[in-house]
Amino acid sequence: MAGRDGRHRLTVAPVTARPEYHAELCSFLDRCPLRVAGTCDTTAPPQRQLSGGAEILCHRSEADLLALQTRRAETASA
Repeated sequence: MAGRDGRHRLTVAPVTARPEYHAELCSFLDRCPLRVAGTCDTTAPPQRQLSGGAEILCHRSEADLLALQTRRAETASA
């Protein structure tokens, strides 16, 4: 999704903590289509700031996350 300045924006849905997973691991682990076996389920994700200013905890790059969001938007509008 592009903002008023033409730059792509990531939208992040709020989540609640899932007690069945280790707190140090990703809270999206059981439902992330981009999870990396052997990484996401064993190593805490790094905290990073995206180009739009949002902070995330994820092993994937901003480009990977934007590509997923674009594919989902295209699928939803088809």
